Amino acid sequence: MKKKKRKIPAAERAIEAIDLPSELVLGTPCITVRGDRGATVENLSGIVEYDENLLVISTSLGIFRIKGEKLTIKSLTDVDIELCGRIKGFDIDAD
Repeated sequence: MKKKKRKIPAAERAIEAIDLPSELVLGTPCITVRGDRGATVENLSGIVEYDENLLVISTSLGIFRIKGEKLTIKSLTDVDIELCGRIKGFDIDAD
């Protein structure tokens, strides 16, 4: 059985051709995890839920959850969040 190939939109092909980061041009989320001590998420849409053990955010690709201990928001802008604390895991519920 052949695998069905994913059709890549023209905008993504163009961005790859000129070697620009997709998160910059398309606004896709960029997630950076620093070991188990922190994370930064760029291009978020909003915070859905937050306490010291869980951060749930909305992004253009779906819902993103960061689980941990003693999670604190170090900085927050309208599109970026920097989180400190012990990161135990994360998952994405893509739309």
